[in-house]
Amino acid sequence: MAESYAVSQPRGFKNQIENVAIVGAAGYSGKYIVEALLRNGRQKVTAVTREGGTSQMPAGVDVKKVNYDDHEALTQALRGQDALV
Repeated sequence: MAESYAVSQPRGFKNQIENVAIVGAAGYSGKYIVEALLRNGRQKVTAVTREGGTSQMPAGVDVKKVNYDDHEALTQALRGQDALV
């Protein structure tokens, strides 16, 4: 396997996760993941929630309300994300 370093990658390459989308961000496990990511401060956190959901998110969390049955809406909500939890 050839070694590859970030310095030799094309312009725009990144080797870290910057944007994290979380489904269930207000749930039993999700809220702790959100808190840890916000505390870390290195990632932009997006909560993907159901349309009509009433969960409150902490400051600093971007909320995208979508119909989970609408694949296009889900695709749009996840555009630009580096990871999905």
